[in-house]
Amino acid sequence: MKQLLAIISFCIFAGIGAFAQQPSDIKTKLESGNKQLSNKQYADALNTFTEILKTSPANEDALSGAVVAYSKLDRLKEAQEVVDNAIKTKPNDANLLIISGKVYGLRYLYDMAVKEFEKALPLASDSLKSSIYSNISSMKNQQDDLENAKADARKAIALNDKNESAYVNLGYAQYQLKEYSDALDSYSMAININPSNPEAYFSRGMAYLKANDKRNGCADFQRACKLGNKNGCIQYGAECAK
Repeated sequence: MKQLLAIISFCIFAGIGAFAQQPSDIKTKLESGNKQLSNKQYADALNTFTEILKTSPANEDALSGAVVAYSKLDRLKEAQEVVDNAIKTKPNDANLLIISGKVYGLRYLYDMAVKEFEKALPLASDSLKSSIYSNISSMKNQQDDLENAKADARKAIALNDKNESAYVNLGYAQYQLKEYSDALDSYSMAININPSNPEAYFSRGMAYLKANDKRNGCADFQRACKLGNKNGCIQYGAECAK
């Protein structure tokens, strides 16, 4: 049950920048680029966001959109170059460092990702620090550094007890450590915060199975499937549709 890094990673690309405060010409281009992303016109979206970055290389909304497009086009190394260029213009911007860490994470360069997140920590507000610790926890989970992943997830929760991703990361580490009761509690907290999180339902369903509670596990797989989680559909068919 390897955590879906991409799902967690892309969460930061919504709402980092102050979109509404953009100049009207840039706002129009951003709206066009986001529409192209929604329509899966990734090459066109990349061109739109790149046009903004030529004159405003540290524009966080354009940068985030470009990274999503690069990712969809399987060109993450180029995305890293664009992010590095943005950081050169604003080396002490926590948001840019977070984006950089996310891209390293998507490239499976987890140590590099953690270093970028750690650079961002002293520059960030407490609310942003919660997100950063959650991201670090995610990277530690990918490295199977589970005890430290738990510790960082708890730091995130201490700063913001509504941090859904932190509870998911904590639950994942607990599950891998066979702490199934604790994992159930963590995934349930994530679901309480966001009852429409299909990955949390799937993960909790797996923890229920390990806790020998097939009835609740199957109910969670069914919820996950209805919310679009394919693994939930597969697991429901394998374990429950008998």
